[in-house]
Amino acid sequence: MKNSRKFCELALGSIIAISLCASVSAQTKGDAGKGDEKSELLNQLLKLPAIPDSVIKSEITYQRINQLSMVKFILPLLLKKSQYNSLLTTIEKCRRQELEIREKDANELAKLDKKIGQAITDGIESGKLPSQDFQTEIIKLQKALFMRRQIATGEMVDMILETCKKSLNAGQIKAMANAMDPKAIDPEAKPSQMSDDEKVKSYIRFVLLDGTTYEILKQLAKRATE
Repeated sequence: MKNSRKFCELALGSIIAISLCASVSAQTKGDAGKGDEKSELLNQLLKLPAIPDSVIKSEITYQRINQLSMVKFILPLLLKKSQYNSLLTTIEKCRRQELEIREKDANELAKLDKKIGQAITDGIESGKLPSQDFQTEIIKLQKALFMRRQIATGEMVDMILETCKKSLNAGQIKAMANAMDPKAIDPEAKPSQMSDDEKVKSYIRFVLLDGTTYEILKQLAKRATE
């Protein structure tokens, strides 16, 4: 629940930032129609209650706590500079793949945007509920986007696992496998029945693919020895 709430808060912040950029960009290009549309969206978002500085600072602290957790999981691996660099190269490929997926998601969502906006207007002004067919269409799209992300995440995990097996030694791989308690991630997990590869994949998914880890790895790589 906390992770879902955090995701929603971060997503909202991203929407506001993207909307602002889009509005400025559209107006700069002289596209008055699109600029007005983006400005209206931004105006609606800015009607949200102002966020106190104390809340913003607490979010930064939460982010730092997460960064500290990543440092705690990475340092025991005792990685060399070349190993950090190998991981960074692969993670950069994953980040590019993630951006491509986001762009695909955006294109798919854009196709429904006007219909969703009209459905909201109809609901507010006329008390009209969206049709069952339209609701089904939205749910179908959400499931498709989720599945695409799940598949892509699996591919990214496999890419990084391959890099780990090529660049890290057996002791480092074992340290990754033992770094996390699988039950902390999935209460129904059965660690005794999990292979080392499965445990390492869990580590990759929740540590190396965490949004804060990339910059941490870059900083650690600068200070690492050959």
